[in-house]
This record gives sequence, structure tokens and C-alpha cells, in this order.
Amino acid sequence: MKKLLKLLGWVLTLTILAAGAFFIWISVSSYSPKETEEICRNEKPVTLNDSAFSIISWNIGYAGLGSEMDFFYEGGKQSRPEEDQMLKYLEGIKEFLVQQKETDFYFLQEIDIEAKRSHHTDQLAAIKGVLRNMHCAFAINYKSAFVPLPISAPMGKVESGLAIFSKTEPKISNRISLPMESSWPMSLFFPVRGLIENRYSLGGKELVLMNTHNSAYDSGSEREAQVRFIIDRATKEYEAGNFVVIGGDWNCCPPGFDPKTFAGKKENEYYLSIPAIQDNVAPEGWEWVFDPNVPTNRSVDIPLCADSTYRTIIDFFLISPNLEKTNIQTIDLGFALSDHNPITINLICRK
Repeated sequence: MKKLLKLLGWVLTLTILAAGAFFIWISVSSYSPKETEEICRNEKPVTLNDSAFSIISWNIGYAGLGSEMDFFYEGGKQSRPEEDQMLKYLEGIKEFLVQQKETDFYFLQEIDIEAKRSHHTDQLAAIKGVLRNMHCAFAINYKSAFVPLPISAPMGKVESGLAIFSKTEPKISNRISLPMESSWPMSLFFPVRGLIENRYSLGGKELVLMNTHNSAYDSGSEREAQVRFIIDRATKEYEAGNFVVIGGDWNCCPPGFDPKTFAGKKENEYYLSIPAIQDNVAPEGWEWVFDPNVPTNRSVDIPLCADSTYRTIIDFFLISPNLEKTNIQTIDLGFALSDHNPITINLICRK
């Protein structure tokens, strides 16, 4: 009996030491960005000649959430696609981007550069290979040495982020950290949210583009704080005389959108609980721009099912009063390549 108790004591001690070593390793290697981090700077920036321009925004879902996939965190079973599936989705993503030759700016989210879930494929390099004539500003918003969930098939290492591709090199590009509420140790395994802010010279002013990917799976207060932070920053830019566009995956519904618009037959508590941005959160004259006719995001509790899958809108734009939209469209790819559809907007600067 004494030998058994001694053995159990050693097992318990070794387990505690192993767990401690694991959390020390994860903590030391965790990503802790500053509030503002410079991505690039151009000392001789080119002035934009055209006051009309277009943007495509798309969360590509790390080429891992196409139509055949579900995801464990929303009630599904899978934590990663098979490698051939991921490569198929990635090829389709690249093909779509190449076809949008007339687009001036691309806002992309969830691009893996080194992750087990995407079979250690550098997706950023792959996309740069097809958008080779465009400037790329990339920023990390998810970096963990090891994500231990799900226990049966851990996600493992994740290094991922978002990017703005543009035909013109920006004057300056920064990563701006968004407010976060998650605490240690869970913060070690979740995204560290941020946006990319690119600035371009335009008619004696600046065109300020912000690509954002806001929090998910929180109570809603973190997302609300992030929306207010973004609007406060954007408002200051507009008051300085600049043109401002914010777009991306807000993980919120836009003001005035009914979350049951595209609801499938299968109830989805998470999607029904996605908060909507309040009508009065943006100053008068600012415009929330989205296509109300086509969903931008689907639930991933099950693989895509025409009748059952819940669909909603969480990808859209906010534009300053000195900008006018001439077109907004969600491009319906049927969620074949990602759990998001791309959205495109055409804008013109008011004089």
C-alpha cells in the first residue's frame, strides 16, 4: 500500500511539474503585441490619382472551413480538414482572387502562415504568389505555440492573421490592437484581436483603410468595446479631414439586420445570440454598408446543408460621410471554399 501511495505521489508530482512547464512555455512564447505596431512605411509615397476605388473583403477561414467541414467549437466534430481538402479550398480561393483583377484593395482575414490546422502551409505566400503585383501588409492576430483543444485532436500550433493587399503602396501601415477581456490562462489559446490600418495620400488628404477581425464567442461586451474603439478612432480620422473605410469580419450583425433572415431549419443558439451593432453607435452621416440579400457567413456546427445550415451577415463596411457607395454586393460562392462569402464595395470620394 505504501509503495502504491508513493507511486501515486510521484505521478501527481510529475503531472503538476509537466503542467507547470507547459504553461510557462506557452506564456513565454505567447503573442503580446503593443497597442500600435508599424508594419511598413514608405518615405516617398505615391498619391492616389483616382477618387473612385473598390474593395473586396473576405474571411478565407484558413482554407479549412469549406462546405464539407464543421468545427468543434460550434458543436461540430472536426478541428482541421484533411490536407487535400485544405489544398482544394486554397486553390479555389487563389483562383477567385486572381479573377478580381479590377479590384483596388483586398481585405483578407484568417490567413495561416504556420499552423497544424492548415498542415503547415504558408497561405500568405501562396496568395502573394497570385497577387504578385500588389503590395501586402500583414499582421498577426492569432499566435499560440499549442492549442490543446479539442482533447481528442488538438489544434496545436497556430500562427495566423489578416492582410490588406493594394495596388498602391501605403504611406504607412500599422497593426492596431483591439480591446480584449479574456484573462490568463485562456488568453494563451485564443486570438489576440487587431486591425490593419493603411494610409494613402489622396487629394491633399488621406484615405484611411481599416481591415478588422473582431472577437467571437465572448458574451458580447468585448465585441461592443471593439466596435466603439474602432468608431472612435475612425471618427478622429474623419474630423481630421480624411476619408475612412472600415471593413472585415465584425462577428456582429449590422444595425437594422434581422438575424433570422436566413435562418435554417436547424436552430443554432450561438448564431441567434450574435449581437447586432446598435443603430446610434456611429455618428450621424456615417453609413453601415451591406448587401441584405445574401448571407456572408454560415454556421459550422454541421457541414453545409441547404435546408438546415444557419446563415447570417457579419461581414460589412462602415464608411465616413465624405464617401459615397456606388455598389455593394455579397458574392455568393455558396460557402464552397470558406464559411464566409466575399463582399465587394465600390466607393467614390465626395469633394
